[in-house]
Amino acid sequence: MSKQINVALIGNPNTGKTSVFNQLTGLKQKVGNYPGITVEKKEGICKLPRGIRAHILDLPGTYSLNTTSLDESVAVELLLNKNDKDHPDVAVVISDVENLKRNLLLFTQIKDLKIPAILVINMADRMARTGISLNIPLLEEQLDTKIALVSTRKGTGIETLKELIFDYKNLSNRPLIDVKVIALDYFERLQTTFPKEDLYKLWLVITQDVNFMPIEKIPIKERATFATKSKSELKRLQQKETILRYQFINGILKESYKVDLAAAKGLRAGFDKVLTHKVFGYLIFFVILLSLFQAIYD
Repeated sequence: MSKQINVALIGNPNTGKTSVFNQLTGLKQKVGNYPGITVEKKEGICKLPRGIRAHILDLPGTYSLNTTSLDESVAVELLLNKNDKDHPDVAVVISDVENLKRNLLLFTQIKDLKIPAILVINMADRMARTGISLNIPLLEEQLDTKIALVSTRKGTGIETLKELIFDYKNLSNRPLIDVKVIALDYFERLQTTFPKEDLYKLWLVITQDVNFMPIEKIPIKERATFATKSKSELKRLQQKETILRYQFINGILKESYKVDLAAAKGLRAGFDKVLTHKVFGYLIFFVILLSLFQAIYD
């Protein structure tokens, strides 16, 4: 095993990614900028068992690999370019237990890049008061990964995460979704034209302006030609990809993720029960509207 493991910490904004980074690295971190741009680069060192060190790179928050900003493109470029010195041996994808469905979109995309990936479900301390229950073994099986249930507020789950990072070579790098189903004919022609390139990586390169190692077009005996689609058509296919991924995610969470408001605990849960009650909820809504009406016209 290498003496240092490259770890990319990636996730949607507001999932507690930086808190996980801080707990992994402590004071062993530094902040700079990516070359040529003003995007902040945060990196640090985490000590693992048997003297192994992990180089942790806290990537800018991104909702998906379909980038819309310079910050997001930084993350995509690193994941695509194996020649980058910081290219991850393993990706740690941070999610929020209350927004797991939305966060899993990014996770499925990273898995389809065939990068070993660990899923961190953060803010686990909120599960009891929101009535959320998770079947972790089933979710691990469905996502073909390992999961660390973490609460950065309480400091739990970080040691489990370190163990999973240490053992990253035993993670599966099999993709979750066959990208050909997005547009079968288009992707088959793409694969024929670039037979040595990973199909999903090619798709990401085509659909956005990111720096990537040169892709050599291999001559085809049948003299096959490949013409990319218009921007509007590529955008439509991106949307189709997103829909397909959410269909996959919905099927998984239907079995492994449950929300029982009746079992929720705490003040917030109590308010939710009252405000969503089939009788009292409407009465409260009516009183609020009446109060607003009187405040405006009196």
